[in-house]
Amino acid sequence: MDHQCGLLTLVQDYTPSEFKNAVLALADTAKYFNLPTILTTSFEEGPNGPIVPELKEMFPEAPFIARPGQINAWDNEDFVKAVKATGRKQLIIAGIVTEVCVAFPALSAIEDGYEVFVITDASGTFDAASRHSAWLRMSAAGAQLLNCEVRPRDWTNRELSLWYGGRVRVTTANQLNLDSLDRKPCAIWGLSRSSR
Repeated sequence: MDHQCGLLTLVQDYTPSEFKNAVLALADTAKYFNLPTILTTSFEEGPNGPIVPELKEMFPEAPFIARPGQINAWDNEDFVKAVKATGRKQLIIAGIVTEVCVAFPALSAIEDGYEVFVITDASGTFDAASRHSAWLRMSAAGAQLLNCEVRPRDWTNRELSLWYGGRVRVTTANQLNLDSLDRKPCAIWGLSRSSR
């Protein structure tokens, strides 16, 4: 949800490298497991800017919903149609900013009977207080809060283990760090391969 160039400047609750790694790890996971993916932006002609190019490049065939102004993606008929067209009742949501562009559609989807998983470290906002209040609100409504951390139980799945072994390394903090050999420098994120 709204991983847009202009909105990236608002993310202050994670470092740029932490946020980038989480967003791209989520995207890589979705691509690897062939999960239906929908990309959406809000008012990209204005200060929010276009979608982060890496996401558009990773999912060239994914439905792309450029919302003309609806803050809650669930208020956009084309977005809801795209979600329904997947035939799935479980949604994985991440975006900028957590308490608005993530929380609003998460709450609306829950109200419409969907099971929602919010990827917390691939969703960013202004500060920790805003983030935590959004997490509490979504959790109280039934959303499951997850992150992109590699958990020991994942290593027992052979397919995941092989994928993780070739794609990521785990730091002492158990953060997911993408192997950057196949990535271009990300000027939009303010990072190059050497700074990740």
